[in-house]
Amino acid sequence: MKKLGIVVVMAIVLSLGALQPAYCGGGLPNHASVFNGLTQGLYSGAGGYYSFGVEYERRLSDLFGIGAVVEFVFASETKTILGVPVFFHFGDFKIIATTGAVEFEKEEGQSHSYFLFRVGGGYDIHLSSTISLSPTLELDVVHQHNYLIAGFNIGIGF
Repeated sequence: MKKLGIVVVMAIVLSLGALQPAYCGGGLPNHASVFNGLTQGLYSGAGGYYSFGVEYERRLSDLFGIGAVVEFVFASETKTILGVPVFFHFGDFKIIATTGAVEFEKEEGQSHSYFLFRVGGGYDIHLSSTISLSPTLELDVVHQHNYLIAGFNIGIGF
């Protein structure tokens, strides 16, 4: 039920963003990217794990964008992150704040969902008029634990 609620909220937010024309850089208000990186727990006994995700951003103005993120952390237990990021752009530098949920699936078949807050930043390197590479560094706060996420997005504007 919680997953359905998050999906509905993300759909509403994205449809509201589509009502307002916005133009950034080359007049491309949409940006989709693939994330590759490492998630490191910042607590005693934590490990580092490979992370893979997809991200979408709709630019509402030159300064502000909103979107959706789905990320998978490949740890001893599967972690799926669903979130609604808000982007603040300052030239090619961006600050990202995300709220959402993370679901931990236990080996016994039980799963638990927790509230997630993510904050971080990145820098867009334009490889062409539509393709970008963005190194990012983010911090997650989830269920009394902190995680550092470092990686890069490879994206395309449309």
